[in-house]
This record gives sequence, C-alpha cells and structure tokens, in this order.
Amino acid sequence: PESKKKKKGAGTPEEQKAHEELLAKVKPLICEVYQAHNPAKLEDVDQLLAKYKGREEMLYHGICEKYNVEPKLPKPAAAEAAPAEGDAAAPAEAEPKADA
Repeated sequence: PESKKKKKGAGTPEEQKAHEELLAKVKPLICEVYQAHNPAKLEDVDQLLAKYKGREEMLYHGICEKYNVEPKLPKPAAAEAAPAEGDAAAPAEAEPKADA
C-alpha cells in the first residue's frame, strides 16, 4: 500500500497537467452515462476515478459497454490493436490458398 502512495505523488508537472485535462474530459462523460442509466452511481464517480487513476479512459469505456452506450472518446490504441490483428489475420491466410 505504501508504494501506491509514492506513485501518486510522482510525476512531472506536465504529466499531472495531462492527467487533470483527461479527468476534465472523462468525468463529465461518465456522469452523463450514469445520469441517463444509473443516477444512483453519480455519487460514486469521484471514488471510481480515484480507484482507476491512470486508467480513466478504460473505466469510461467499460461503463459505456455495460450500459450499451456509444463512447464519445476513441478507445486507447492498445485496446483497438488486439481485435484488429485477429481480423487482419484471416484474409492474409486465405490469399495463399487461393493461389494454389
């Protein structure tokens, strides 16, 4: 638990500013989803954001998925890459078979 506390204090001023900007973007979007689908959760938003510090976009996308809402933020690149690789692999494997 102590190592987590040290991490929270770490970070350059630029990183902290970027994190604050991300929070300013993500928090209202999360509130918007909860307002429409589960208003009781609105009081938990700050607690959730603290729990998922550094993973706010993932949290937002998870909430959108849960309530079947189209996210207003693009998914982080790492999340998009995994399904795309699987889709791209199938046609590539089929091409050599077509030549034979």
